[in-house]
Amino acid sequence: MIIKRAPSGVRPWRVQFTTGDQEDFSTDEITQLLTRDDGSPGDGQGVSLHLRSLDYRLLLRALGAKGQLYTGTQGQMEILGPLLSKMGSAAYAAVDEDERILMRDCPVIAKVCNGTVHPWMQPVLRQLGKRTSAQHSKILILSALGPPVLDPIPISEEADKQDGAFFCERYRNRRPKQPYKKGRFYEPGGTCHKKSPWTSAMSPGVLILSCEHKVVHGYYFLKEHESPAHAARVFLDRFKQSEMEGLRVIYDNGCHLQRWCLAREAPFFAKTQFLIDRLHWCGHIACQPSLNMDTYLYSPDIMRINSQAVEQINSTLKELRKPIAGMRVDHAVDHLKEFFWRHNLEQKGP
Repeated sequence: MIIKRAPSGVRPWRVQFTTGDQEDFSTDEITQLLTRDDGSPGDGQGVSLHLRSLDYRLLLRALGAKGQLYTGTQGQMEILGPLLSKMGSAAYAAVDEDERILMRDCPVIAKVCNGTVHPWMQPVLRQLGKRTSAQHSKILILSALGPPVLDPIPISEEADKQDGAFFCERYRNRRPKQPYKKGRFYEPGGTCHKKSPWTSAMSPGVLILSCEHKVVHGYYFLKEHESPAHAARVFLDRFKQSEMEGLRVIYDNGCHLQRWCLAREAPFFAKTQFLIDRLHWCGHIACQPSLNMDTYLYSPDIMRINSQAVEQINSTLKELRKPIAGMRVDHAVDHLKEFFWRHNLEQKGP
């Protein structure tokens, strides 16, 4: 692979792969590869490596994308940060355990390294290791100095109904809302966006909480356009912090949901993995591969998840749209409760 200046254009760096094809990248995407540890710029000339072009394209795009290059969960930061720094040293010798951790938590790096670390990759890994360890330290500081995360308070089914919601008894909770200041842990922004139709006469829709087996655990009627804040409030209101550890959240706007959660409630979501479902991933721009479910080829538990469970549930609601549109909110909540009760029985089987 050879990196050199592009003749012209918005993307000033041209990468020529060993397969003969080439692609232009922006400075943000390539800068980590052209900068030495002391901060001085490199010579802008890479080395020719006989590796798969697809893996390097994925790595270059990931370096320039907002968010995390590694997995969506923060739970393995304590291990992953020192491991990446160790791999960036000249005396590193690969071991099977390190490779398993990379395959599980950082498949983009695992594919490029493939059991060996080329000198070209060492400064990149050292920088990623420092950044990962710094983020882990920041979470520990926020957890220690910030206010304690209180468990949500149980509420009645009637109180939920008045708010246009119904959740099973396990998730029938509510946590007091609090104003947020923009946190500095996670950079906001990005190029992904969603356009939603709007009407002042009807609810913008229903937000459904479901597991991968298409069993509905709860829902509530939206009073405004769906945003990451609505999905985040479901977990903040309904879940205890211990239940968020190891939880995988699959959401069509998972990139912005991750930014929202880590910017405001980093300790609460520290061990939660965010993913984008396979149907909507193709419409995302400049998002980290760590949010793409198909990146985790070495994790069968992720690859076998039915990421379209909620979309398949939504398709069954088409016949209810017109009747529910003319109902009061409390009647609509009861109507959907009956519908999803029968739906869940069908999923569980006889």
